[in-house]
Amino acid sequence: ADRSLKLWDISRSTYRQTLTFHPQSTPNCIDILMSSPAAASTSSTNSSTTTLAVSGQMDGSLKFWDLQRGDNRCVQDIPHLHGDGGGGGIVSAQFSPVTPTQVLTCGKDNTLKIIDTRRVKTSSHSSSGQSSSQALVEMRHHDFFVGGSSSHGGSASIAALSPDGKYAIAGSSSDGTIFVWRALDGSLERKIGSGNEGSNDTVGSHEVGVCGLTWGHGGTSGQQVASVDRKGHMILWA
Repeated sequence: ADRSLKLWDISRSTYRQTLTFHPQSTPNCIDILMSSPAAASTSSTNSSTTTLAVSGQMDGSLKFWDLQRGDNRCVQDIPHLHGDGGGGGIVSAQFSPVTPTQVLTCGKDNTLKIIDTRRVKTSSHSSSGQSSSQALVEMRHHDFFVGGSSSHGGSASIAALSPDGKYAIAGSSSDGTIFVWRALDGSLERKIGSGNEGSNDTVGSHEVGVCGLTWGHGGTSGQQVASVDRKGHMILWA
């Protein structure tokens, strides 16, 4: 509500700093890339490493912030990545765990995109109201809805990359179906849950829209997905 980002050192349980966004900049989501040479390539400082934050904005733009700077300036702006600014913009953004210059975004236009900060054209202002087509990969499906409106329970879904960076996953806010895409080419790998009737995947699946999801290490296969729906039910998938 106050457009601020507070950074904490978890290992020391201490507060480090606050980043205050400009009044015209309203973020929906944040991800942090800690002290990486790849992050330094995006930063405007001369440091060999830096701590970078990415924020998905309500106007559909993607912004990058150098947390080592003291002036709270945006160091890279990708305008109109999702939508034309009137549809709620970007609801999740995640740095790739394998290629830190790449970011996975999920927008209210019911699309997932992977962009590479080294390849996109950036601008602090844009006269165009059109969505950016600078994504390396775009992922969508006619049954996938991001939501965030009252018709979908008011909760928007988010997207996540697998630990090896090979897959992107997101849950539909309409019926709880989970979609897995290949990050390389955007092709659909698998549908899991209520939207895939006739499959054994429907057993124990979500009955309402998914509003939270993450993919990490764990389970018998070494990778595990945790998803949460609007009723507060969490399911672990391995």
